[in-house]
Amino acid sequence: MHWVMLLQARRAPKAKPYLLKAVAIDPKFHKAYFDLWIDGERWGDFKVSRDYLKKAKEAAPDNADYAFYYASGFDDTDFELYRKLSLQVAKDFPTSERGAQALYWLAHKEKNVATKILYYEQLKSSFPVDKFNWSMSGMSTYFEVLLEKSAKEAVGLAAYVAGSPLQERGLKTWNDNTQLAKNVAEVQSLLKNGKAVDAIAIADKIQVPRYGSSIPFIILLKAQVLDEAGKTKEAYEKLLTFFAKEPTEKINNQLLIYGNKINKASAAVNKDVLYVRDTTARQAPVFNLETYLTKGKSSLNDYKGKVVLLTYWFPGCGPLPWRVSTF
Repeated sequence: MHWVMLLQARRAPKAKPYLLKAVAIDPKFHKAYFDLWIDGERWGDFKVSRDYLKKAKEAAPDNADYAFYYASGFDDTDFELYRKLSLQVAKDFPTSERGAQALYWLAHKEKNVATKILYYEQLKSSFPVDKFNWSMSGMSTYFEVLLEKSAKEAVGLAAYVAGSPLQERGLKTWNDNTQLAKNVAEVQSLLKNGKAVDAIAIADKIQVPRYGSSIPFIILLKAQVLDEAGKTKEAYEKLLTFFAKEPTEKINNQLLIYGNKINKASAAVNKDVLYVRDTTARQAPVFNLETYLTKGKSSLNDYKGKVVLLTYWFPGCGPLPWRVSTF
């Protein structure tokens, strides 16, 4: 049956009938069921494909891949079932990266912060960071959660990870995280005690990460320090620059508050945002691509004056959207 798998590996649309014949001959042929699942996902037939994956999982209950992917299939349709199955994966595969990966994604997708923390703590205790890559990745997102909830707890987590066997690059990252959390804790303490002017020097030491969910929190904290130190205009400008590039509801609400403090109505704030965007925008390079549904080519110039949504994808992965405004 090797040739059947080879056809599917090359993503040949004609593979499905042969895979179906293969499982008809051998109902326990879990690899064929797994490939039928992939084929169904590719064409958007999610319910049928999930049934194939279930059969693969039942035929090979010791396969962590099947268990993990089956659990993950319910994350956007039945979260409680997704939760139950993911916890079971972590329990059944304590020595597999899939067990750690199940907890990582469960914690990441959980909305309740207290429950999210419980999952991260389970990941930390059940899958040591020096042995599981997914656990190490989970501690990075856990750190960001704790940084907003309790900077002192974030210091403890960062110190714990930094104390684990790490490569030089990883050690530097977690030493930096430790210092970041200490600075945040100190700034918050100074603000609590009415010492905003003293907090400015510490806030200036806080480097805004290039990536991560904690970026808006850090930007807001830096702006808060300036505002409470009597430098509301600087706080407004800091948020304005960030919001023009990365708009979020929380940043927008605070931007309007600072704008009001310096006598700017919401219309004036919106005008400032548009000005920053217009003066800092860069011209997108013009490109031509083959059209998908019709013959011929399409150019970016064809959409001048419109908002263009670009998606980069291939059949084995979901779309990754990028927005380009053309003028």
